[in-house]
Amino acid sequence: MIKLGKGALTREGISSDLFMGLVKVQSGTLHVAKTSTLGSGLLTLRGGTLIIGSFNQNDSLSPLIG
Repeated sequence: MIKLGKGALTREGISSDLFMGLVKVQSGTLHVAKTSTLGSGLLTLRGGTLIIGSFNQNDSLSPLIG
């Protein structure tokens, strides 16, 4: 999944075992409910904003590569 352009993309309620690909944020905002929503693939931040949480869920932050 690659997030490009202005605006926001929100992912919530997706189990990590369903998504195993790359997550790349280049611009705009990617808002995820919990870190497991990002899946098990590589996370790359090249601009833009990543927001984790604020959906009243607790989750530990997995190791991130950026």
